[in-house]
Amino acid sequence: MRKYYLFLIIYIIIFLSLPLEFLNSSVRRVKIPIPASESVVVYTSRGEHISYTCKHFPDGEIYIRIQNPAEIKNQDIKLHFQPHNREDFLRLLFLASTIAEYEPKSIEVEFQNWSPANPGEESILSALAHFADSIRLPEEVSFSFYTRRSIPVVTAFERIIYLNSRFQEYAPNLGKEFNAEVVRVNISIENSTHWETEIPGGVRDKNILIVHSTSTADDILNLISTLYLLRKMGAGSITLVNTYEGYARQDKIFRPGEGVTGYALLKVLNALSDYNIAINVHFGEKSGDVSLKDRSGGEEEVVYNLNGFRYLARGVFDHILEDYSPQELRGKTLCLLAPDDGSYNYVKEAVQDMKEYLVQKGINMRVVAGYLNKTRISSQRVVVENNILGERGEELSIPKDAFFIILDDETSTGMTVKVATYHLVKALGFNWWHIYAGIVHGKFVEGMRRFFTEGEDNTPPRFIASLDTLQIPEGIKVISIYPLLLNSLKEFLNSNPLPLPQ
Repeated sequence: MRKYYLFLIIYIIIFLSLPLEFLNSSVRRVKIPIPASESVVVYTSRGEHISYTCKHFPDGEIYIRIQNPAEIKNQDIKLHFQPHNREDFLRLLFLASTIAEYEPKSIEVEFQNWSPANPGEESILSALAHFADSIRLPEEVSFSFYTRRSIPVVTAFERIIYLNSRFQEYAPNLGKEFNAEVVRVNISIENSTHWETEIPGGVRDKNILIVHSTSTADDILNLISTLYLLRKMGAGSITLVNTYEGYARQDKIFRPGEGVTGYALLKVLNALSDYNIAINVHFGEKSGDVSLKDRSGGEEEVVYNLNGFRYLARGVFDHILEDYSPQELRGKTLCLLAPDDGSYNYVKEAVQDMKEYLVQKGINMRVVAGYLNKTRISSQRVVVENNILGERGEELSIPKDAFFIILDDETSTGMTVKVATYHLVKALGFNWWHIYAGIVHGKFVEGMRRFFTEGEDNTPPRFIASLDTLQIPEGIKVISIYPLLLNSLKEFLNSNPLPLPQ
């Protein structure tokens, strides 16, 4: 018995003298139970729980915030993951990328009760590997990890690919213009956590154009799977036109614990494509190459930004011509108005285009660019002050009989446009019958009936239209992005990448 106690004491002394890292590696394989209401639980190497909230914005995009970000720095972080649905994979990706911004020593992701069943599902692991140092699966699985390669020069598109039925008209038309084969990717959802991605025909060494829109979690996951398979299958080049860049509004950190999820998504898409082209990406503010950094302010991720305001303003003006004759418009002022200074550069670029358009129409109007001084109080409240401002912040002199086209890049409810309209009419005394509006990315999650109601400090414009960069709700005038896509891609093939606007 004495020998037994002596042996036990020696064993305890040796065990307690082991370094903490060794102890951590021994418990690392213990399966952590995940509550049914969650898909990811997070711990540090010292066993501290990293708590976080996961909610949704009104437009459905995921919002993640870590509650105790100070506990992450210089710690080995482990995420235990068990998916319940497809959105959980995107939640995991954004949670890992957010944790990575708070300087952990390492990040390990352990999958429980899930492994990729086909090459398309491997794409999740490839995307996750940009932020996680190691990935553990219930069974041995290998996958490819891709980073940005040397950018090829593209002079022709040999295949045009689309995933969403919304583009089944545009893609064939582009195929005829560029003499390219057109195919649709087949995505079959087997169950809540497994799906199959099929790309018809061979793509090896071919120059591929993808037309897509990442407005939902499914859109994003389908695109990542498609891009991953194209790289794995040896595509010669991949040019992505993402008509709506999801999560682009999450371009900075407003409160501790948040992450720049717009940067995370851009990083993944850039690693899998050679050229990434978007329309009025929220953080862009101008045409041409625009970049985004994470919280640390390190490496930039770049996307080429197209200005849809030009085509949007033309479409809205065509409706003005349905209400007023060229004679009634002659000699009047047309103000292209940004509801805040963030969209002002877009508007300035559209002014020159509108002047040329009016010359084509034979209409003599003065065209000016302006913006309003907007302050956002909350997601539902916006305040506008002062007069219409110009490039240097000076007040512009606009005649009271002027016509307005309010141009905004993105809206969830349309409240910004309604507040701007109210300010023009109630505070500045302009004619409501002369106020029109256009949105590039019009989500209108509360519906058009709600939009066309007047509130205490907001009123809808006489007319509003939206580009069809994403699924547009019924009741709003739709303006096609096809001319923008066609003309921009023709320029692209003549000059990779696209030339900067003059």
